[in-house]
Amino acid sequence: MDFRDTPEEAAFRVEVRAWLGVNATPRTSDDERFDAGMSEAERIAAAREWQRKKAQAGYAAITWPREFGGMGGTPIQQVIYGQEEEQFLVPRQVFENSLGQCLPTVAMWAKPELTAQYIPRGLRGDDIWCQLFSEPAAGSDTGGIRTRAEKRGDEWIVNGQKVWTSGAHFCDYGILLARSDWEKPKQKGLTMFMLDMKAPGIEVRPIHQMSDEYEFCEVFLTDVRIPDSHRLGDECDGWKVMLSTLMHERMSLGGVLPSNLHEGLIDLARKALWNGKPAVEDDRVKARIADAYLSQKGVELIISRGITALSRG
Repeated sequence: MDFRDTPEEAAFRVEVRAWLGVNATPRTSDDERFDAGMSEAERIAAAREWQRKKAQAGYAAITWPREFGGMGGTPIQQVIYGQEEEQFLVPRQVFENSLGQCLPTVAMWAKPELTAQYIPRGLRGDDIWCQLFSEPAAGSDTGGIRTRAEKRGDEWIVNGQKVWTSGAHFCDYGILLARSDWEKPKQKGLTMFMLDMKAPGIEVRPIHQMSDEYEFCEVFLTDVRIPDSHRLGDECDGWKVMLSTLMHERMSLGGVLPSNLHEGLIDLARKALWNGKPAVEDDRVKARIADAYLSQKGVELIISRGITALSRG
């Protein structure tokens, strides 16, 4: 496997690096964070602004087709952008679910008029999306979902609870998996919907973590009304739609190679003391860092193999 850039890839890297150099601040150390000292509201606002800049420059969705507002680029170009952006202090994670899972699902399954309305908004950072799959009694077993969607005329009435929904408290929209037919086998009675997170009947409760962060949320739905036009795919076809969401997620995770995590570990071990000496001088610490380095390289090879396969079709 050849990890060197082709002439075209090298030119794209130069282009990306030049744009980032004008629009972002270079990172000076591995432990620097863009959002250090920011409130959550400030972090979200900064992420929206950065997403808007990327969209204007064409970098918001590099591998997406041009008709959806993407660049129509290759997976390798996505990796190159990720590698270069890693060297700068920019907002991260806020739009990962939107771009990696939710918007690709909307583009694939929503009615054309909704795709035309919501995809551009998502790419330029106007809307942030979340995924509402997991429930208190249906975590790893997605087929066990009990949130109920009952059709009444041209709309659906939804009641139930979701949990571990990342960023639900600051999201504008979500994709919701609910049970619409209780007579069919559990995987065949599900339907997927687009959900306005500000709709009446939705209560979001952030989960307080030990780290004093609120990354995940519980979401309670009481008589929430969803237009049938916001259904994704056919009725009782939610399992198929959900699998496509997970496939998009896997592809998005492969779009960025791991950063040099071992360098951060080495730096930390140099600063930390162990028995009065820098921890990096301890053979056991050295061995653990070496293990981390080898694991990282293994992940890089797996991802690179997948990206190469995607690039070749």
